[in-house]
Amino acid sequence: MVSNKLTVGARIRNSYYINYFKWLCVITLIYTATTFRGLSSVLALQRKCGIIAIGKTPSHTSIRRWINQVGYYNITKLLKKADDWVYFVGNSIRIENRKVCLILGAELSKLKIGEYLCYENLEVIGMRLIKNNSDLGLEEAIARTGLPCQICSGSDVMPSIRIENYPKIYP
Repeated sequence: MVSNKLTVGARIRNSYYINYFKWLCVITLIYTATTFRGLSSVLALQRKCGIIAIGKTPSHTSIRRWINQVGYYNITKLLKKADDWVYFVGNSIRIENRKVCLILGAELSKLKIGEYLCYENLEVIGMRLIKNNSDLGLEEAIARTGLPCQICSGSDVMPSIRIENYPKIYP
């Protein structure tokens, strides 16, 4: 097998694939919005045609595990405490009788004037399953980032955010 950037490099212990190849798969999946099985099939075809030189093609479950690891890292990484965070709270995804509450945040100091807010500007502050809007997880989010200067949300969530508990936050 030919040695190239996809086969030579840093590996995580007990992993067949190098970190560069895993990140290449994750970035490809995010920016092309393909399925896990679709990406696995494309990689298998490229390997058979000699476009990429890897020993074996990763399965769709391996690629899904890499995405899960990136997601877990984003949820648990340390965030800078600042007073210019803006929270975006949403709970439109239903799972049986519960909803997924997702709190995204952006630091105003990192935003550029005249540009639109995009995915790269946002951080995952918190995510939890809730039965009703009374427990959104704002206390945990505030513990991670400090008190935000503003909270943005839909009309179904805003009444549940007790502004009287946070008088310095602009709703």
